[in-house]
Amino acid sequence: NGFAAVEKMKSALPGQYDMILMYVQMPIMDGIETLKKIREENIHSEVIMVTAANDTATLEDTMHLGVIDYLIKPFAFCYCVLLYFHDLYPQYLEQTSKNL
Repeated sequence: NGFAAVEKMKSALPGQYDMILMYVQMPIMDGIETLKKIREENIHSEVIMVTAANDTATLEDTMHLGVIDYLIKPFAFCYCVLLYFHDLYPQYLEQTSKNL
């Protein structure tokens, strides 16, 4: 439910969510509309989109909205872990070390 996701993100503490793994196809508000709303609310979490379709236009739309990567189902969960540690964890460490 994209609407519920936006409401949850709006009530979250800044920086509470490092990464959002979001499906394109969701009830009430799809992933693209949800991503637009998240960006309108100035929520700066990294987003990875998940889709069952290899739809180039959809993927390009999401990349223009700041998606760092996308996963086409089916995918291995270990890829998500690898993506986090390769792309996001170094940023987290850098930011954390500045606060010491």
